[in-house]
Amino acid sequence: MELRLTKTEMEILQYLIINRRNILTHAQIFSEIYGREHGETSSDALNSSLKRLRRKIKDLAQFDYIENVRDVGYRLIALDDKSVG
Repeated sequence: MELRLTKTEMEILQYLIINRRNILTHAQIFSEIYGREHGETSSDALNSSLKRLRRKIKDLAQFDYIENVRDVGYRLIALDDKSVG
């Protein structure tokens, strides 16, 4: 099975991999991916991309490697962290 990602999804995944185990805020991810400051109306685009990326990874790997840290952002769970929450 192949993981097919859009350009934006790939950029998000790469950013999460580089910063694995670190919690990244929505603003940090948005700024890195879109190259501009995060705003209220921009949350929908980022949230949609993250939702699709999480679903695609979970469908392939049978594990949700992207953890949603409530009211903060997201972090990529490393393979050796799989037993965590």
